[in-house]
Amino acid sequence: MEATVAILARIPKGEGYRLATLEKKRGSFIKPEDALCYYLRYTDATTKKRVTVPAGEDFSDAVVKALNIGNNQSAIRNGQEAAPQVTTKAE
Repeated sequence: MEATVAILARIPKGEGYRLATLEKKRGSFIKPEDALCYYLRYTDATTKKRVTVPAGEDFSDAVVKALNIGNNQSAIRNGQEAAPQVTTKAE
């Protein structure tokens, strides 16, 4: 079973905003034109709870984070040790 990680985009709507789940086409996420920032939503393999975490303002970084989390969650589900999370500092 593949660990599904959804990318949500925060899109302006009137005075507020809405969260839209990004679609996949041919295995790649489709970038929205007017997104302010991105979030990742997935079910944690250890706690079995749905988690939503911020992924930043850059689309490419959000996709990379989604792939890394998906791989780590799959490893946990398959009984393997997950790779350590690498954090980068913003300069």
